[in-house]
Amino acid sequence: MTMGSLIALVDRLVGQPERDWLEFKEGLADADLLGKHLSAVANAACIRQQDFGYVLIGVRDADRAIV
Repeated sequence: MTMGSLIALVDRLVGQPERDWLEFKEGLADADLLGKHLSAVANAACIRQQDFGYVLIGVRDADRAIV
């Protein structure tokens, strides 16, 4: 994946509402909590028949600003 395609993906995702397979986190320093979130999002993506699940760390949930 190129830097340009990664930026385009993040731009597309931050324009969408949060879903069970797409989460926005301003920060997530706890490794155990991160593992739980990643597992939950991956399971939700599978259940919803999505190719991928996403946890975007560094995105403020309230206004989708990249912090």
